[in-house]
Formats: sequence, structure tokens, C-alpha cells
Amino acid sequence: MASIMVPIDICQRLREHSGLPGTPQLSGGAVFFDIVFAFEKDGTVAGLDEAVVDVVDCLERLNKYYQSVPEGHNRSLQAEVVYAISHMLLFALQVSLELSNAGRDSRKLLKAIWQISCVWDAVLAGDIEDIQELLLLESAARSFG
Repeated sequence: MASIMVPIDICQRLREHSGLPGTPQLSGGAVFFDIVFAFEKDGTVAGLDEAVVDVVDCLERLNKYYQSVPEGHNRSLQAEVVYAISHMLLFALQVSLELSNAGRDSRKLLKAIWQISCVWDAVLAGDIEDIQELLLLESAARSFG
């Protein structure tokens, strides 16, 4: 299986959102990792929607890129992209569980996790052309709004 080089700006942006060690700070905009960390500490969710929109945008661009290259459907993902998404989702799930165990509301964070997971699954499937439409349809089907 061929490994397709993903445009560096997409990889870098996802790594910045992930909070992985050795990743430079995101220039401009909300950073998913930082927002989740703040949410865990003091319940502040400012910027969460903005960060999720940016992560979804990166994944949508990644999906379009894979669909534009001839070998796109017969590809393996770059490890740094996989680790970035995995780290974001696992950290956010961990924080959600900790908040839930402490009796705190984590529904906004869970919705963010669901949105990113839904889009990530579409990228992995490789057969979804319109990520935004998928996200709207899946949200509506589950009454997430």
C-alpha cells in the first residue's frame, strides 16, 4: 500500500491541535488541546466550537487531497496524522470521563469528540466526498443539532 505525502500545512495544523510533545504552538485561532485542558481545569469552553471547526476543516482538506490523487483510494495514512487525531480524541475522552466521574457536565466536549470522530471515520473510509454534508446529516439523524 502506498503512503501518500499529505500537504505539510494540514499535518502541521493537526499536530498543533493535538498538543503532541515537540509541536510548535498554533499561530492564530483556538487550539483543541489547550481548550480541552482548560475545560478540564475550570469548565471554560470558550473557543471549543472554533477549534472543532478548524480540525474538521483540516480533515475535510485531507479527504479532498486523498480523493484528488490517483492512488488516493489505495493509500496508507501518514503516522503523524494518525497520532495527532488519536491524541486529540483520546485526551478529550479522558477529560470527559474525569469530568463525568466528578459530576461535571461534559456534553459539549463529547459532542466535539463525536464530530471529529465522525469526520475522521469518513476520511478513513475514503468514499465520502462531502464531509460537511455528512456531518450535517449524521448530526440531524441523531438530533445533535
